[in-house]
Amino acid sequence: MNKDSNAGKENFQENVDDCRCWPEEDYPIEKYPVWSILVLCYKNRALLDGMLKSIFSQDYPRIRLIVSDDGSADFDVEAVKEFIEENKEANIVEYRVQKNAKNMKTVPHISKCLEDSGEYFVFTAADDRFVRNDAITKYNRAFAANPEAVWLVAKCNVVTPDYQRSIYITPTVEDDPFFVSGDAKSLFSRWSRRGMAVPCSMAFKRAALEAVGGIDPSYTYLEDWPLELKLCRNGYAPIYLPYITAAHSSGGVTNSNETYGVEVRRSFYDDKQRLFQQEVEPYMDMLAPEDREAYRIYQHEIFDRSYFFNIEWEGAPRFKKLKLALSSWQHFWWIVEQQYMKRCADLDRKKLLLASQFLLLISYFMLSPGNTWSLSSFFKIVGAIDFIAALFIVVFAVASVPVEIMCKRKAELRQQLVN
Repeated sequence: MNKDSNAGKENFQENVDDCRCWPEEDYPIEKYPVWSILVLCYKNRALLDGMLKSIFSQDYPRIRLIVSDDGSADFDVEAVKEFIEENKEANIVEYRVQKNAKNMKTVPHISKCLEDSGEYFVFTAADDRFVRNDAITKYNRAFAANPEAVWLVAKCNVVTPDYQRSIYITPTVEDDPFFVSGDAKSLFSRWSRRGMAVPCSMAFKRAALEAVGGIDPSYTYLEDWPLELKLCRNGYAPIYLPYITAAHSSGGVTNSNETYGVEVRRSFYDDKQRLFQQEVEPYMDMLAPEDREAYRIYQHEIFDRSYFFNIEWEGAPRFKKLKLALSSWQHFWWIVEQQYMKRCADLDRKKLLLASQFLLLISYFMLSPGNTWSLSSFFKIVGAIDFIAALFIVVFAVASVPVEIMCKRKAELRQQLVN
């Protein structure tokens, strides 16, 4: 990022933080707009309490809490209500806990919850967390300082499912200049090749949904990315708060076959393919040249590759895996690459070559015509095996050099696509 971009980011953050839309004292609480926070649950009831506590700790005085479960077997409405009653603070002016009789899937579930969400809202999941207690206050002040804006993006810390380690922060440092510029077209171009924000670190006005026709019902699990692309494509750039306001667990439907099953994950990939077909490919002329190229590479190196490993390969029986591996050169290379990086990433070629020399030395003594060992069939066989093993090690050590170079280049390329 250049110096001017950094300066712009710092100045914008300072302006938002310094905006005092209402007096700090002697201002009636009822004058503050109510903010709706939607917390969606599905098979993650055990994580809900942590999210609720992060909402109760918010210093914004008027929050309407909606907790909605999408038909999970372990979700007890009365138990959740009891937890809220025992732990909520005065900032919760109203709350509702509900459970769908059967699973509706993510997009219909959110659409239902948003029907009466009010003018300002944030939609989150049970495994999200607000990481600062003034997040909603910051959002509210940002909208008051930018009355024409209809949505807002802040940074999110994507963490491991146990919340112990940060995986990455999004939007990235490389994304910052695009958000700071406020250019909706350049944001659409960059956003087309990958998602750049997480719902728990975004906020919306009701006008945002009205501007693009609401949450698109043609999707099943992908609620936010189509909305973001439509807003940017129609000229609605978000307010940007360049600091972390929430954390998002990586163990959700987009990342786990174990909890949600391969068919749910397949539906999620189908949603992404539909998004590319509906929201990106008809508008390729709006993409910057570098983003068009990145989009092309993303399709092959990330989307197709991820679909292969997460849907086709994972859980397949051995015979089917063999068939998949031999079905195309690309599949075969992906498997070689994956296995090499998994098993041989720390390969020590010096030790391998020393081992091969040792085996060759043994083989020489075993097979040397002047050696009495060479008269024994057993030692001849041992010597031949040692010789073949030594040659194999040498060939493997030499052949692994270009394989490692290619694997690292591919890994770097995929990393560049998400930055």
